[in-house]
Amino acid sequence: MGHGLSRRYTVALPRSRVALLRSFLQQVANTFDQECIYLVVGFEVELVDADPAAGYLGDE
Repeated sequence: MGHGLSRRYTVALPRSRVALLRSFLQQVANTFDQECIYLVVGFEVELVDADPAAGYLGDE
């Protein structure tokens, strides 16, 4: 399987908002048909798995 284009974004936000970002990234993964999204918080790395229950970007 080939690899597509990758993008890197830097986001600064209070640590108290990281859970909200993680939920948003689940929607991003669903919307763009990704298995997971690579997330770095400080020096901690995690993969945010897609979760259909999280919905998709633009869902009301």
